[in-house]
Amino acid sequence: MELGIILMMLLIIVAVAAMKLNEPGIAFPFQKKGNLFTPVERTFLSLIDEAVGNEYRILCRVKMSDILSVRQSTNRKTSVSATTRASSKHLDFVLCSKSDMSPVMAIDLVHLKGKEGYKSQRDFFVSGALDAAHIPHVRIKVRAGY
Repeated sequence: MELGIILMMLLIIVAVAAMKLNEPGIAFPFQKKGNLFTPVERTFLSLIDEAVGNEYRILCRVKMSDILSVRQSTNRKTSVSATTRASSKHLDFVLCSKSDMSPVMAIDLVHLKGKEGYKSQRDFFVSGALDAAHIPHVRIKVRAGY
């Protein structure tokens, strides 16, 4: 009888703890987004997919640090700074060779909505880093329909 009461109390304590952990503001305040891409990005992705055929793969929203590495001869301070900046930048699409998944070209979509447009100003760090790594970088203006 005492064992039953102890087990029941333990079950209640576990249930209360589980309810506390399940509160939206405490543990993980996330929810699933509706769409991964905007309608324009989806259309553009399908067009690129058609254009490259089976020879290439397209990766979306790739961090620059995933396709670039710092040269070994670089001093530590410069290396840390460059790695940090590359980690905070991303490319909209990266065209990769299907055989070895090496980056072939980087593509950024440019939304020209006034001065505040998405990537409307050329980022010289992105351009310089990709040029140094010999990865072509294309900036394409977004259009209403492709």
